[in-house]
Amino acid sequence: MEEKKNNDFENEPLIIKFKIAGKALRMCLYSNSMRIGMVDSYRPFLFSLANKEGLTQTELVNLSRLSKPTVSLTLQQMEKEELISFKSDEIDHRKTLVYLTDKGRNLHKEMRSFFDSLNQDLVNLYSPRELKELNDYLDRMIQYLVKGDDFHD
Repeated sequence: MEEKKNNDFENEPLIIKFKIAGKALRMCLYSNSMRIGMVDSYRPFLFSLANKEGLTQTELVNLSRLSKPTVSLTLQQMEKEELISFKSDEIDHRKTLVYLTDKGRNLHKEMRSFFDSLNQDLVNLYSPRELKELNDYLDRMIQYLVKGDDFHD
């Protein structure tokens, strides 16, 4: 497939532009995951656990929006690679909590560094006024799409 130039997207519908932008972002993140030697499917768990350690598998299912079997398998793989560890909850011994290991935290730091750098590169594409407008537009769009009941046939 021939690569499109920037102005080739000018007449594309908005939904197609978001699809293209989303795919380009996923490819950027995937490429970085491969560069640092990380399985790309680990990314949401590294970010979630770096944000709040000691999450249950159910909480990770809800945060990642992935199926329970997918989360379970991914966590097993991450444990084998010594990126996470499982510990019983000290208060409720029926719960098993997931924690990042030092190796997992280091991998998250590498991923986070790339993420922050890419975010800054994207921010630098806009003036402060344009960035505020873009954020306002995206917030409005997200609110509309998340509601779901506002869709028209």
